[in-house]
This record gives sequence, C-alpha cells and structure tokens, in this order.
Amino acid sequence: GHALGDWLGRGDVALCWMADQDGRLLAAIRGLGVERVVIRSPHSSDCKAMHQADRFLETVQGLAQATSDDAPLRLPDAALNEAEARLMEAGVGRERLLVALHPGSGSRQKCSDPSLFVEVIERLRSIGMASVLIGGPADGERLAEVAASCAIAPPVFQRLPLLSVAGLLAHANLFLGQDSGLTHLAGSLRLPTIALFGPTEIRRWAPRGGHVRALSGPPCMCQGQGWQAVQRCKDKPCLNVSPEAVFEACLQGLQLYRSFA
Repeated sequence: GHALGDWLGRGDVALCWMADQDGRLLAAIRGLGVERVVIRSPHSSDCKAMHQADRFLETVQGLAQATSDDAPLRLPDAALNEAEARLMEAGVGRERLLVALHPGSGSRQKCSDPSLFVEVIERLRSIGMASVLIGGPADGERLAEVAASCAIAPPVFQRLPLLSVAGLLAHANLFLGQDSGLTHLAGSLRLPTIALFGPTEIRRWAPRGGHVRALSGPPCMCQGQGWQAVQRCKDKPCLNVSPEAVFEACLQGLQLYRSFA
C-alpha cells in the first residue's frame, strides 16, 4: 500500500533476513527509495557461525560491530504488576516457588509427549512447588490435555500478548519448555530454563547461558536429513527424555535460582 511504501522508503538501510533468489525483493525495496539493502538468509550455507543468533549477527557485521548481549531482558513495571495481579487472581501466591511450563512448540514434531509434563507437574506438586501452563494460540489442545490429566489442574494462560507472557515468566522461578520461542523468551529473562530438544540441533537452536540446560533423548536417524525426514519419523526417540531426568534438572534449576536470589 501507498502508506506502507512511504514509511519504508524513509529508511536508510533495509536488512532482510531471508532468501531472494530471483532478486525481486532487492528491486522492490530499492524501488521504494532505500539506498542500502542487505539481504541474507540466516539459513544460508554461506554463514560461518553455528548458533542461529550468531548467524543473524554475522549478517549485520557490515553495518555495525555487533556482539551477543547476555544482559537479562528488562520489562516495564506495568507488565510485571499486571502479571502479578493475574497470578494472584488464579490463586498463585508468592509463598511457593513457581514453575512455568510450555508443553507446545511451533511444530508438533518438536514436542515431547504431554504425559511427560503431567508427571513432572505432579512431582513438583508433591514437593510443594506451584505450576502454571503457558501457551500460544496454537497450543490449546496440548494445554487442555496436560491440564485435564493432572490430579489438580494448574492455571492455564493462553492467547496473551507477548509482553504479558513475559511478565508471567518474570514471576516464575523456573521454566520448562521445548524448542520454541517461549523457551528463548525465558532464557532472555535469565530464568533458570530447562529446554527439551529432539530433532533440532541443540548447538544451533538452544538458548545459551549457564542458566539454561538442554535435554534430549537418543539421536534419531532422521537428524541432519532434512525436515521431511523428521516428519516421516514415527518413533522420535530423540524426544524420549525420562521424567526422572527432567525432574532432576528442574530441582537443579530451582537450586540455581536460590543461588541467584
């Protein structure tokens, strides 16, 4: 549209993290009046870095010196206060340590069995921990399955704005999730994070930092063979992490939180 074109045309630099094999994207952006255009997919085989974050930074090195920033993400007070009120309304007070769990992901191929989350929640409850389930628009079925299978269903927070989700995570003492954006959000908040990985490579995709622990099962034959091979794989042993291992990692993460507090 005309308004969007005018707005984009006021930019000095256009940075496009995507492929443009036929050059139409480059022509379109230059046609708007942007003089400097950088187009490079972070999935390109030309990238030298292993971790995906470094691949993004590799693209912008020609524009400015860019380094990874491990400072925790800071949230506005309004988002924190809103989240605290939302938790209190759901019956989650400050008297117990809180574990936030996200049993979903952008693809079901990356999701552990919901029963794993149910068992971890029950074990956490047995030692006095509170749990909440958090998810996005596509996680409704999985969230409902986990909640319904628990002896006492934990509060479920879904379809919230991302800033509101960040506020909830900021009040948690531990996060358990999978290869998903919410797991990276938890890691960015410096929240002790347990990340369950399967067909995607930990070295490339997991959040980084001493507060993050990535777990996975035995390697699959489909790993490294492309996403179509992952979709054809039925057994997914790479996602078969035992509840005992996950629970032990949670206990270690909570101990890490206490050392930070």
